[in-house]
Amino acid sequence: MSETLTLCIDQSGSMCSMTTETYAGARELIEALPETAQVSVTTFNSNVTPGEFTMRDEALASLSERVANGGTALYDAIIDVINAQERRKPQSESVSIVVVTDGMDTASRKTRDEAKERIRWAQEQNWRITFLGTSGVTPTAQALGIPTGRILAYEGAQGMRQGLNSTRDASSRGRCGGSEEFTANERRASMQTAAPSRRVASTPCGTTPVTNPTVWVSVDPRTGDVHPYPEWVCTLIETANRGVDTNYPITVALGTRFFNATIHLVSSTSAKQTTAPTPQTPGGGVRDVKKGRVGATVRVTMGPHGYEFVEQGGRCIVLTA
Repeated sequence: MSETLTLCIDQSGSMCSMTTETYAGARELIEALPETAQVSVTTFNSNVTPGEFTMRDEALASLSERVANGGTALYDAIIDVINAQERRKPQSESVSIVVVTDGMDTASRKTRDEAKERIRWAQEQNWRITFLGTSGVTPTAQALGIPTGRILAYEGAQGMRQGLNSTRDASSRGRCGGSEEFTANERRASMQTAAPSRRVASTPCGTTPVTNPTVWVSVDPRTGDVHPYPEWVCTLIETANRGVDTNYPITVALGTRFFNATIHLVSSTSAKQTTAPTPQTPGGGVRDVKKGRVGATVRVTMGPHGYEFVEQGGRCIVLTA
């Protein structure tokens, strides 16, 4: 029986920090396929970029990282890859579709119900659909009707790559007549390889450790503590911030990976962070954001809405390595 694999990869802006690991894991998954397998790599952000089916070795030769930007047209992408597979009218094929995403749908023209109906049809053809997503979006996969055994939650870039490795191993078990559902060990592995958080509260001596020469930091409006953002968030902000001073304000949505927060750049070095209402903050959260670097001093003081960054006066905090 011939085998086909469609990789459906999220390339929205929030995937920027995971692009390298995504394609490394995709390569490892494709390499494990039989030589006669046919492979298609479709990517999506606010739009869907369909891939062509090629033989395994040709797919490996052409596989390369792509730019991550824009929103998440998840439902459109799922519908498109199923429709593309259906048009091939496969005969006696083993069909696998692997969806990799880190966020919920934000840009599709089609609805979740339409995507769910296409998934239902595909599963009636005995096609295998696997969903890899951060823990916050796996309920989306369940709502789409994907079996729990084929849904895998991951944390961070390394966890996502481990998830693709686990997909490879599950497929190998299936070829030998075993179960293709993810094991408990595979589920643990994809959640335990996340990089440690870099959010470190400011210390009583007035310093905040940071890990990169250039960093974006926020100030807790309740305590005045200064928190560096994780590296992937800094990368997203810097990508949006390059040479566009005349186009402010600029919005950077961080999605479920970072409290559904949004960064609103007001200049090349300052911004506001907003978050949606929660039981703890019924009106939503707002905090000051500032660009810094190792060795720089930031100043905070109590303003009308809580602690904020200021240029003069206030309490000094040194960003230390």
